[in-house]
Amino acid sequence: VKTCAALCGVRIPRLADVVLTTSYPMDIDLRQGLKAVANNIRAVRPGGMLINLVRAEEGAGHMSGRKPPFGRATLKRLAPLLAPAVRYTRSPEGEEFKFFTYFGLRMVRRYDVALYAPSVPKRATESIAFAHIVASFDELWPIARKKFPRRAEVIVVPAGGVTYPLV
Repeated sequence: VKTCAALCGVRIPRLADVVLTTSYPMDIDLRQGLKAVANNIRAVRPGGMLINLVRAEEGAGHMSGRKPPFGRATLKRLAPLLAPAVRYTRSPEGEEFKFFTYFGLRMVRRYDVALYAPSVPKRATESIAFAHIVASFDELWPIARKKFPRRAEVIVVPAGGVTYPLV
């Protein structure tokens, strides 16, 4: 653990309102790019926002799933009930999908996540309800501005795919 922290850990002074990261070098597809979200979400204060820039040259990757029957706001309210159910049930999509769903449900309760993924087709992002997924910066900044209209403390993590915060 000490060796991993020395190699991959990045010291930050405190939790931030907004963490802006890239998924580099884990950015060949959206599935790989989500590792930066998992690595850096702990740098965001509760109620804050993580923005992840994902190159995703190969699109969504091996993401499977169905479009959820409700939106992000409903998911946020239902997450405390759904997360334990997901954790202890079998998933026909496999254990990785089950983990991803559980992680997403836990995350959506505390944070807002926005993914800039211009090369991922819209239809491939519809099953990811825990995040705003946008194809242009023109769509991204209004989301952040709405959440923090006046001021926000921001931390930038350039290689979020292989680093994680040490507070």
